[in-house]
Amino acid sequence: MGFGEIASTTIMFIAVLSAATLLAFVFNNYAHSTTTSIGSRQAYLNNQIKTDISIENVVYNSTGGTIKMYVRNTGDSKMDVVYISAFIASTWLNNNTENSSIYVLPDTDTKNTGIWDPKEILLIETNLTISSGSTYEALVLTQYGIKDTYEFSV
Repeated sequence: MGFGEIASTTIMFIAVLSAATLLAFVFNNYAHSTTTSIGSRQAYLNNQIKTDISIENVVYNSTGGTIKMYVRNTGDSKMDVVYISAFIASTWLNNNTENSSIYVLPDTDTKNTGIWDPKEILLIETNLTISSGSTYEALVLTQYGIKDTYEFSV
């Protein structure tokens, strides 16, 4: 066996070893990213299973055009009020704007201030003109995709 054969075998061995190392590195990164995404999806689904809400009452004040919606967190998950969406008669009530606000009632906000904990009541207030003698649907949607609807008449 001559020097040329030994050199070419060594070069081929180094190339195969480099390819195997690169392949192991790529597979390790793929496995890590897959594990991370599965973990975050699992946490989201766990919160979704534990989440439940109930619209308890909708009150309309015809003189001021104010609607107050009371929603109880009947599940076991904590929710951030910023990610709560509310609709009345297909009108989106944007949180903390000039016409709408969404917040946890202060007398029920006993655990984490500003976070909607289990058993606490969320108050959604808005100024919205609606016609009397009609039936409307209120809808509240959580950050985990859980919703509740409530029909009320004015």
